[in-house]
Amino acid sequence: MRSLRSKHWIAPRRSCRCSRAPQRATHGYKRSGTSSLYAALDISTGKVIGSLHARHRAIEFKKFLQTLDREVPAELEVHVILDNS
Repeated sequence: MRSLRSKHWIAPRRSCRCSRAPQRATHGYKRSGTSSLYAALDISTGKVIGSLHARHRAIEFKKFLQTLDREVPAELEVHVILDNS
């Protein structure tokens, strides 16, 4: 599934004559900016621990894990699911 939130696709060039092969062009997109959202959900209480970052680096992810370490009681287990990180 492609995200449409910040990508503006550039269509490839096409030939208008059927007798010739179409011109080849690369697909590309213009990035308007991205941000990284890290979130944790306590399913028993509905509490969400989250942080939003302008950059997508290991430093920001490590800060989020440290926040979880501070916020979640030591006797509870934390299950981590990563998607495109």
